[in-house]
Amino acid sequence: MTAGTPATTVETPDADFVMVREFDAPPELIWRAWTDPDLLARWWGPEGFTNHGCVVDARPGGRWRVIMRGPAGTDFDQDYPVDSTIVSIEPPRRLVMTSGGENYPDDWLEQYNRFVSEGSADTQVETVMEMTLEPLPGDRTRQTVRQTFKSADARDAILKMGAEQGWTGSFAKLDGLVVELAR
Repeated sequence: MTAGTPATTVETPDADFVMVREFDAPPELIWRAWTDPDLLARWWGPEGFTNHGCVVDARPGGRWRVIMRGPAGTDFDQDYPVDSTIVSIEPPRRLVMTSGGENYPDDWLEQYNRFVSEGSADTQVETVMEMTLEPLPGDRTRQTVRQTFKSADARDAILKMGAEQGWTGSFAKLDGLVVELAR
């Protein structure tokens, strides 16, 4: 990022978690990073996490999957599968996917359920994620990622678990990757 580029901004309207970040790269390059499994593996997940098992079947009904692995020797040293179904795809501008946490480790789901308000019906993690890319002058891109949860309570549980930090770290790695690829 250049010195004038803002960091990731976050908003939480209704049951949504919205993150906006600008990149010094054209939308086509950001799109490739989201839809090429090899590139996706290089930037997805918080700092210190690695990825394997990346699959992108870029069509409606196709699978979009990343298996994050936490850093060795930490409490996160296990696999965290992010398994999504592509609902809508408009290269290189918009990608919409649905996902749940059914494949997450039991301890992750237990932590999520501890953070969900008592008496809430939102014990299952379900989200719709929409990623849009807007071209900006100077071959730059504004990326907006909107995750919509079943309720604000479900969204807040994910935020308490560090979603904002995870996404911010991912976007910092994405920024480094697109700078490298643009050379």
